[in-house]
This record gives sequence, structure tokens and C-alpha cells, in this order.
Amino acid sequence: MAKRVIRAALSAVGWLVVPFWLGALWLIEPFHKLRFIWLLDGRIGHLAMDTDLFLRRFALNGKPARSTLIFLATNPCNRQLVMMFARKNPTVVSPWLEWMFATLREFLARTRFFIPVISKSDEHREFSLTAPSLSFLPEEERRGRSELERMGVGASDWFVCLHTRDQAYLQSMGYPTESGGANDHRNCSIENYLPAADYIAKQGGYVLRLGAKVERPLPEGLDPRIIDYATHFRSDFMDIYLPAHCRFYFGCDSGIAQVPQIFNKYHGLANYVPYCFVPMGRYARYIPKLLYPLAGDQPLPFRRAADMGLFHNKPEQGRSMNQYLHDHGLEWRENLPEDILDFALDMIDFCNGTEVPLEAQRLQQLYAMFYQGTKNYSEYSPSIGPRFALKYRRLIES
Repeated sequence: MAKRVIRAALSAVGWLVVPFWLGALWLIEPFHKLRFIWLLDGRIGHLAMDTDLFLRRFALNGKPARSTLIFLATNPCNRQLVMMFARKNPTVVSPWLEWMFATLREFLARTRFFIPVISKSDEHREFSLTAPSLSFLPEEERRGRSELERMGVGASDWFVCLHTRDQAYLQSMGYPTESGGANDHRNCSIENYLPAADYIAKQGGYVLRLGAKVERPLPEGLDPRIIDYATHFRSDFMDIYLPAHCRFYFGCDSGIAQVPQIFNKYHGLANYVPYCFVPMGRYARYIPKLLYPLAGDQPLPFRRAADMGLFHNKPEQGRSMNQYLHDHGLEWRENLPEDILDFALDMIDFCNGTEVPLEAQRLQQLYAMFYQGTKNYSEYSPSIGPRFALKYRRLIES
């Protein structure tokens, strides 16, 4: 009750303050331009990628003359990340902002003083040609090394970050997560990644399983180099530090996968769907889930999927992708454990600069052509895993 009263009072204050605030902005507009951006701070993927995109565009194109851009955050899902952005750009963080302007945000968004956060998930150039915007302070580096040592990872050891998307985080935040939800086709099983994790451990690397919330801990009896960080060690700080310092990131299309991206770290994403989206930039590799007829055992060739328009982002598919596919008698199926293991080998080769075999390159290029006519058909777009391309050449060529 008290919180509702406070929110109502602050909302009333907002209605009183805004006319004077806008008037002041108009007065100084001829001399200096102030612009505000509401950060999408409730989900780490949007907070990381969309915010970083502004800074990378400044790096490519320069900041507008005689202007100041101010980030606004209310209740960020990761305060370490917001603090690092604040070192690069003026940032105001307060839950009062949301309470004061909740009923005014739509109106304010129509003014010239508020810039929308818009990412189309096809900014391959920005995430290929620019250096990372963020960096860690010396004391943060010392803290990160100390936490790694507490997990048993030494200064000379290398490690891989592992994450798979499930429903646990959304459930903890009160989002609807019923079967057949808008994005549950992006979920995948951690168990299918464990053979790849075991291989990495046998090569001398550590595998740190990430996740703000996870449905279940890792099973017992795994190689001791496979560490369930999400269950035993997790913190906001290390959620950023680990993807920024790993040998490579290994997972699927989930929010935390945007963190290695903003630090220009190699990242490999299996089970990547829907087909109309791909990871961004040259530091990524991916392999898609396959489409199967309902109750069928033969995957759909990619050309058939392209003819259905699934490589183009169409409004009629939108957030009802699962229903759209079901209406066409199709369903996604996860990548097999052996395909994910092959993909881990691809990522090790990618990090080592190993040349992709010529036949695999040809198949990668054929697959990329399904994106012709979209911004994902770009010289900066990532390629599918070469071993996946060779194994499923029939689906690419037919």
C-alpha cells in the first residue's frame, strides 16, 4: 500500500516537473543539445548489446557536435555492467525515474530529446570494425583473478564460458513461461553440451557454466574442471568479468551471450533459431537447430525453409513463431550432442586461426546465400560451423 502511494506521488511530481524540464531543454537547444536514452535494463542481453551499440556507432561515426547523450536506468539487472557504461557516458540510475515518468514515457518518447534504443540484430559492421567500448579497472582485474582462483582456475589456466537458455530466469522475474511461449524455441538442454564440455576439460581447459538462474545444477561426477559457477559462485561482477576474459564463449541464443560480443570475444552459439536471425559480427560462429515434420525423422532442407520465408524476418511469423511452424506441420529439434561436440572443435580451431577446409567454406557460402536480400547477407556476418556444414551438406545443397 505504501509503495503504491509513493509511486502515485512521484508520478504526480513527474507531471509537474516535465513542463519546466522540457522548457529548459528547448531554451538551451540552440547552444547545446541534450539527449536522453532509456536503457533497456531489465534483461542483460538488451542492456549489453543495445547500449554498447550506441558507443560503437560513436566510434565509427563520431559523436554529434555540441551535444551530450545521457543514459537513464531504473533498476538494472546487472549493476556492474551499468557502472562500466557510466565510465564511458553520463548515466543516471534511479528507480525514482521509472516511478516519476511511468505515465509520461510514451509522451516523452515523441519529443526530440529522447532517442529510442533500437537494435535490429543485424549490426554486423558495428560489431566487426570497432574495438570494445568497455574495460576493467586494475582493481577489478585483481578482483576477477581472485574470484577465479577461489573457483580453482589459476592465472595461467584458460577457460570457456558455457550457458544454455531455460525457463528459470523468466520464471524468477514473473514472466509467463508456459509451454509454447513466444521464445521457448530458443531453449535447449545443458546435458547435450556436456560431451563438448568434457572434451574441453580433457584438453586442459576449464568450463564455467553461467546463468543468473538455472533450472537444475550440473550432474555430479563430471570432470573437476567443469565448474557450476551459476549454482555456487555467481555474482553480478563475475557475470561480466568471465565472458570478457574467456578463451571463448559457448552456448545458444540467450541474453548473456551478448556480453562476450561487446568485448569482441569469440563466441559459438549452437541451437540458434529462428533462421531469420544470426549472431552479430566476425567474432561469432553458430549452428542452427533443424526443422522436422511433426513426428517425422527427416530434417527439412534449408532451401525449403528459405522458400517458406523463414530466413527473412516476417511480421506474420513474429512472436508466434512456434504456432506458425506448427500450422505448417513443423517443429524445431535441438542439435545432437555429437554435433555440439563437433562445434566445440570448430570453436577451438576458430580461436587458433586454423584455416577452414575449402569444401566447408563453399558450403558456408551457400548457406549464407539463403539470407540474400536481408542485412544478414553481409561481408561481416558470421558463418555456420564448418563441421556442421560438411555433415549436413545435403540440407544445404538440396
